[in-house]
Amino acid sequence: MDSSPMMVISGQSKLSCVEYMANHPIRQFGVQGIYTKALVAAATKYFVTIDDPLKILYYLQKAYHLATSDRPGPVWIEVPLDIQRMEVPDRLLEQFEPPNSYEEDIQDEISKICKLIYVSKKPLLIIGQGVRLAKAVDECHKLINKIKLPVATARLGIDLIESTNRFFVGRPGLYGDRPSHFAIQMLVMIQLIGEDWPKK
Repeated sequence: MDSSPMMVISGQSKLSCVEYMANHPIRQFGVQGIYTKALVAAATKYFVTIDDPLKILYYLQKAYHLATSDRPGPVWIEVPLDIQRMEVPDRLLEQFEPPNSYEEDIQDEISKICKLIYVSKKPLLIIGQGVRLAKAVDECHKLINKIKLPVATARLGIDLIESTNRFFVGRPGLYGDRPSHFAIQMLVMIQLIGEDWPKK
């Protein structure tokens, strides 16, 4: 959830046990094995059970690429016990070639956002990890100073704006501060009840 790259390499029972668990609705097969994929696949960007020792380098390179590219996140490589025992000459190892990156045209989206900000009555910017992942910290500062809107920060964006900045409202969250919570509550109340919510 924090967009933090993490690479997990775990052991597992032999491959035949993994294949049996994948094809039968049981929790566990054998003494030490458990069907890991069902537990972690939904919480990872990539999960793979090594089923071919010739592809170990391919899986490692692909996992690393996915963990650190686009929105970073966790990846999981599971190595069955019988695969761990195998030896493969380097010359036979398959390699992963990442796809060519491309620049997406987002001008239409930017125009829509600008229009929404322009017609908003009580806008509030909430900035976080996405700003840093996009390498847009400087651009974010320029935007804040140009449009002069109140700013709150998500947990991983607490250092994106100085606490002394005149547009800084606070850091919301479970252990957040009151000003940021008031700002967000006001926006929610206006959304739910209407512009004249204090009178109601």
